[in-house]
Amino acid sequence: PSDIGGALDGGLPNSSGDFGIPKGDRPGEVMQRASLTTIWAYDTGWLIIFRGAPTYATAQIPPEDVAIVDSLVRATPASWRNATEETIVSMPTQVARFRAGGDSIDVIVATEPPTNAIREQTTRNALIRADYWLFAPDTSVRLHDSSSVRNENARAWRTRVAPGVYAYRTEVTSEGAMIAGMSTDSINATGSGASGFTTRGEDISDVMLVARVDDKPGAARWTDLNVEPTAGTVAKNGQIALVWENYGLGQTDGSAKYGITITIERRYRSTLNRIRARVIGVMAAMVGVENTGDRVVYRYERSVAHAPVVLDYLTLQLEDAPSGDYRLTIDVTDHVTGKVMTRVQGFLIR
Repeated sequence: PSDIGGALDGGLPNSSGDFGIPKGDRPGEVMQRASLTTIWAYDTGWLIIFRGAPTYATAQIPPEDVAIVDSLVRATPASWRNATEETIVSMPTQVARFRAGGDSIDVIVATEPPTNAIREQTTRNALIRADYWLFAPDTSVRLHDSSSVRNENARAWRTRVAPGVYAYRTEVTSEGAMIAGMSTDSINATGSGASGFTTRGEDISDVMLVARVDDKPGAARWTDLNVEPTAGTVAKNGQIALVWENYGLGQTDGSAKYGITITIERRYRSTLNRIRARVIGVMAAMVGVENTGDRVVYRYERSVAHAPVVLDYLTLQLEDAPSGDYRLTIDVTDHVTGKVMTRVQGFLIR
């Protein structure tokens, strides 16, 4: 229509920022120009025309266009095609179980939040929040903890539970960030199944991976050590410490005698980059080492004063081990009873 062309001619924004004011006109005269037209043009091809001066709440859709606009709104009341989808990052997580008083079990869940990635999308002082839920066997919330996150270090929670199958969920979020972290899985705190955990008799705990552990003579339980559980990740050429407990070992002449086999292997075999690692801070005598490229095996022998719980810990120095997923297996052989107990823990070299 001719009036649209007339409005667009000279109706572009001028230096004062007033849209639709023809060149040479005074601002007060805009209210008197009924032919002023505003057009909303969408990428979908829609054009919606308004007649009247903008910014004064007087512009209207022409009567002959109202039915057309209504039909468009009914056909597509909303569109989210230009909205960015949130990215959910699966956070590395470690779960470890230890016997506690009576038949109870201490469950430790440690996860590594994507703090740096979240901060890249928010202001530096934005609050990053970590939430942890532990669900009981009847799906009720056994524990919910919420706290702020300030760095990339692993965040760990410890809960004492009765035997049962539990589930956990961790989330790390920040207001306005389009990236968040999440981890969820089940925890078998019963004596049944391949991943079962007994509360009585001869057995070993899970292997808890920690950033470091200092030698502490006289430590009887893992809680006597000053440890920081990790999410099962370690930097290349870095160190990772192992902590576990042995329960109900047999005795002879007041001593517990047992062998330890530690196996480190890649989850996915490779013909390149042999695994190189060494054990430091050992509390036992080394018997032998086997290195077959994708796997390294250490064997130790221990003879200690017998106790209901015997604590073990050592540190691995990863020397040029290539990045990737690894499996760590600990076999404890009781030389008195002949029983062999095994735990497997995965870890990642970044």
